[in-house]
Amino acid sequence: MRRVLISALPWLAAWLLLIGLALWARPLTPVDETRYLAVAWEMWLGGDFLVPHLNGEPYSHKPPLLFWLINLGWLLTGVSEWWARLVAPLCGLGALFVARALTARLWPERPEIAALVPWLLLGSLFWAAFASVTMLDMLLTLISTAGLLSLVVAWRGRLVPGFAGLALALGLGVLAKGPVIALYLLPPALLAPWWGKSLQVAWGRWYLALAVALVVAAALALAWALPAARAGGAIYGDAILWGQTAGRMSESFAHDRPFWWYLPLLPLLLFPWVFWPPLWRGIWRQGRVGLWSEAGPRLALTTVLPAFVVFSLISGKQPHYMLPLFPPLMLIAARALPESPGGRWSLVVPALLVVLAGLALVVLGGLGQGPAEGHLAALPKWLRAAEPLGFAMILLGALLAVWRGTAVGGRVRALALQSLALVLLVHATLVPALRPAFDLQRAAAHVGEALARGHAVAVVNKYQGQLQFPGRLSKALAVVPGRQLESWLAAHPDGHVVTLHLKSLPERAGLPLYVQPYRGRQLAIWTRENVLADPVAFR
Repeated sequence: MRRVLISALPWLAAWLLLIGLALWARPLTPVDETRYLAVAWEMWLGGDFLVPHLNGEPYSHKPPLLFWLINLGWLLTGVSEWWARLVAPLCGLGALFVARALTARLWPERPEIAALVPWLLLGSLFWAAFASVTMLDMLLTLISTAGLLSLVVAWRGRLVPGFAGLALALGLGVLAKGPVIALYLLPPALLAPWWGKSLQVAWGRWYLALAVALVVAAALALAWALPAARAGGAIYGDAILWGQTAGRMSESFAHDRPFWWYLPLLPLLLFPWVFWPPLWRGIWRQGRVGLWSEAGPRLALTTVLPAFVVFSLISGKQPHYMLPLFPPLMLIAARALPESPGGRWSLVVPALLVVLAGLALVVLGGLGQGPAEGHLAALPKWLRAAEPLGFAMILLGALLAVWRGTAVGGRVRALALQSLALVLLVHATLVPALRPAFDLQRAAAHVGEALARGHAVAVVNKYQGQLQFPGRLSKALAVVPGRQLESWLAAHPDGHVVTLHLKSLPERAGLPLYVQPYRGRQLAIWTRENVLADPVAFR
């Protein structure tokens, strides 16, 4: 263990730098981060750890494990934003260690393969970008990777601890994000005769142990779901037991996309590795001499391919649904790379792509400085801040292109550090320019003060709890359709109204109490007199 920790120090330091700067530079970002922290906050306020709530209503869209973990930290340290935002990154860090342990179990005689996996994961631009984001997917990635490790433990002959770990992973996965955990773990468990030919126990015992693990996992998940369904009411119970999963598979509520949607995203998701010739050369050469007959690559294929196909076929799609597939994918890359020779110019292709992207940002940033005429008027204002980012990317790509290291580990680290540097550069340059349109701290403080003075507050049309945690609000906000706003104000003559406007604010309404840019729109807080001065504009 000591040797493992010592060897992990370089990439652990890189992770600390990435997470530290990202959390310092980037505000709590709506709508996902603010929504999840709002649910955790209301769990803390109400002391109801069985049924999560959002803005006073039962929240059926996600199970409670992430919110439990946030509240567990608050029990020890008190309520703080820093702990709430560290939970998901710590899960990502845990996934790095578990992925390394998984690779070491598959190739115990090849420690150099396991040493590459954390760098390959951290160096994936998509992984690095999501490493600091408070969402459910890093938690699910940790759980699913631990489930794969449990399968390998069982395959190595320790059937009982292996399937006990799998049962725990399946149960916790349901509590983290629902039955989707089965997409990552059941195919490799069921297809074990294909990837694990040298199993040391009979296959009958394997499938019997799998059946027992499924029963235990279901019992673990239902130990929360059934009491929560009773406590939350019929609508909530139907949603957590069936409605959410069925709805996302057949007709997504918010992320309905065509079946091919993931395919054009793959080059971006897998940057820079997908553009690195030595990786493809290693996969090709090793594939010709038996790579795809080994247990590790086959385990990865049985995990990645079924899940990718199913995610492509169901209606609800988001890029971060792919994160749990990264550890098995990088397992294949780590196996192929040590056998791939690298020349002096092996890093030129990804470096050139970074340089070209930097040039594009420099050109667009320069255009953004000129008069906004014609098509240039459509350029976002943040492109002005992208110009120094572009110059930094050009320099970074140039430095990478002249890298002379030939050892596989050194080249992997160089590419990984490039990806980390890109994410750090974005946080150092673009995030400060974008921050005013995402930081809701001041708006939440205004709403909190209004509630403290006894004013009722309504949000027009739609509200996802964005203000609850930043303002530490102890009351739910009314959500009122625009056509019913006048009636609500008649019942609450001292009420304040929060609105979002796609273009300019209503001129006849006068000056709002507060206004700020918000994700390409304008967020404003109004009094009754403002709204009644131009009620049609608020519908």
